Amino acid sequence: MRIEAGKGGYTVLISARETTEWANRAEAVWPCSTLRGRRIRAELDRSGNLIDFKIDGFRRPAGNTDLHELETLLNDFIRERFVGGL
Repeated sequence: MRIEAGKGGYTVLISARETTEWANRAEAVWPCSTLRGRRIRAELDRSGNLIDFKIDGFRRPAGNTDLHELETLLNDFIRERFVGGL
């Protein structure tokens, strides 16, 4: 996962490998994941509000996308990066 700072917020980039590992982790499996194995690019403002996102490079990805899952995934990765690394 990478986080890039921008003028009005930041961009979170999560690889397909990382979404697969996240959906299959032993302590919190997401069995019906709509994001497993997909690349995520999310833009957030300075307050952490989601502004825009792409899945596998598309703004409107094919199929159903569970936005609750997307929010949980982003929260987990951001928390891990900023809190877990301390």
